[in-house]
Amino acid sequence: LVSSLAGAGPVPGFTTYAATKAAITSFGEGLHGELARYGIAVTVVAPAGMDTEFGTVAGMESLIDQTPKILKATATECADIGIAGLERNRRVVIPNPVVRAMGVLGAHMPHAFSLKIWPKVFY
Repeated sequence: LVSSLAGAGPVPGFTTYAATKAAITSFGEGLHGELARYGIAVTVVAPAGMDTEFGTVAGMESLIDQTPKILKATATECADIGIAGLERNRRVVIPNPVVRAMGVLGAHMPHAFSLKIWPKVFY
């Protein structure tokens, strides 16, 4: 399943997207747990920025253009890391090492803090 690091918590200005990705991540992790006894692996791929047409379609070209390349992954990188994670029976994989570190930090960041930070990014 393809989710996003945005699904790790509330993202004002991107609320519906973040909530949808949180649901996909939760769904995938739940399936991972349910299907393990049958030998079926389920892995959620949770990238951050990707080099795709998403920014144009979402009307977010400036935000995507301002995202440092070190935070982006290509579709091929995401697919390769997703398949490797599936082969290792990983629940969730985050393709980019820098983004992976951000994900760990973000998972432990109080929502009150992130609710103050995200509006500065999107507004």
